[in-house]
Amino acid sequence: MVLSYFYFNMGEVQKAKSLIEEAIALDKKIKYASHTPYAMWALGCGYRWLGEWDKSFQYLTKAFELAEEVGEYQTSGSAALELGELYMGMENYVEAEKYLKRSSEIYEKEEINTAKLIRFQPFQDYT
Repeated sequence: MVLSYFYFNMGEVQKAKSLIEEAIALDKKIKYASHTPYAMWALGCGYRWLGEWDKSFQYLTKAFELAEEVGEYQTSGSAALELGELYMGMENYVEAEKYLKRSSEIYEKEEINTAKLIRFQPFQDYT
């Protein structure tokens, strides 16, 4: 999974997506249910970074639902945060607020260190 982020950052999007899709397939094969939401979150983030919002929404929603189901609250909180940001980009502020609040609730309830939310976004100019 980590390697996929490097490929995204290098602009090798197809390779990155392929690696994440392989991880999802392997998760299903070995029944590693607690990792699948994270892989789907990563793919959803990748699609969001690429501006493919429909695919991003699909993967982030599934990641959020699966993470909630298996109790992976770091991932469900991150997926809710990404969904909130996605909705903000679509100017759907009602849904954005719903997911951003849900993310905050998850992090507060689970006492997850929100400093982990500060992350590098590929393809952004930080100069």
